[in-house]
Amino acid sequence: MPSKLTNILAAGSASIATVDQDTAVYKVLNGHDCGVTIPPESAAELTASIAALADDAEWRENLGRNARRYAEAFLQKDRILSDFEAQLQQLAKVKFDHSPNGALNAWCES
Repeated sequence: MPSKLTNILAAGSASIATVDQDTAVYKVLNGHDCGVTIPPESAAELTASIAALADDAEWRENLGRNARRYAEAFLQKDRILSDFEAQLQQLAKVKFDHSPNGALNAWCES
């Protein structure tokens, strides 16, 4: 997901994105009701969506609240790093041990 979108979500702002349906951006914005998605190359739909969002403060605020909720639930540094570590462990079948001094020790499962 583009970093500018993560910033928009974290700021609790509504967004409009021109994206294909098979992208992470599409899935996040639609799946969490935190933005509007438009098919690429659809200028008329983009124009209509901008006008509709500009005219509907309640909708904008709702999308913004949902965006912030998504960011708080899924974009926190500790959550991202923990998920990344779990994926790495699964891929490598390696166990990680966080020692008290901050070192990261790893060994292969037998």
